[in-house]
Amino acid sequence: PPPPPKFGNAAPSQLAASPSGKRPPPPPPSGKGAPPRTPPRLGPGTPGREAVTPASRWGRLRPVFWNTITFGPNLDRDNTVWAEVVEQPFYLQALVSNFEQVAPRTPKFKMAPAAVTRRIILDAAKSQKLSIVLRCFPEPPDLRRELERFRGVPGEMKLSAEQVGVLAEEMPTPEMLEQMRAQELMHPTLKWDRPEQYLRALAKVRHYSSRLQTWAFLAKVEEATEIHAQLDKIQTGLQALRQSKVLRQFLGVVLAVGNHMNAGTTRG
Repeated sequence: PPPPPKFGNAAPSQLAASPSGKRPPPPPPSGKGAPPRTPPRLGPGTPGREAVTPASRWGRLRPVFWNTITFGPNLDRDNTVWAEVVEQPFYLQALVSNFEQVAPRTPKFKMAPAAVTRRIILDAAKSQKLSIVLRCFPEPPDLRRELERFRGVPGEMKLSAEQVGVLAEEMPTPEMLEQMRAQELMHPTLKWDRPEQYLRALAKVRHYSSRLQTWAFLAKVEEATEIHAQLDKIQTGLQALRQSKVLRQFLGVVLAVGNHMNAGTTRG
């Protein structure tokens, strides 16, 4: 009988029909046509795996800008409260939910410039600083009346030496008064911003500079008579702080939270 036909490199058994009448699937390709192998996944203990820090696991947190304490010959750590402070546990999920950094949202519509509602001559930084300092002061009209009634008697003073010192440092200059007069002519219906209201009230008092200097001197003399009682209170408070266990636990939480929020930075 004649020899069977040749079918390349494949064996006849591979081309034979299966009992069901269908041919078997072709063999997997080899050589350049083979699919690339999937690289193995690195486990937690596999060398070369990048360490997962708290910041990368939960997302970056808002940083804590604190001052660094440098211990040395001039500051012995053993003589401070930090010698007994140990980092304390805290609720990480609550920290992340409140202090995780969020990308700022871009406004959909362009905001129109704000309308001028008050007269202002101070720059934004100084205005904000004075607004914070003047919160504990009397209202500008009351302050003006106190200055006008002051006759140099220590018992009549309503402000502390520190408050009077603030007013003495922030006395309006002739240039500022000129700017204020120009603003009043330009915007006669508008009110002054709160810091400028105090400057305007001081400027309306006759000889306000001399009155403030006298007030500041008498206030310092009056407070000097109470310095011993104040020092005793300070010493008692410092002793209570040095012996407080709650303070050490609180500082331990502050230290742990701050280091966690500053993870991956020079402040951590």
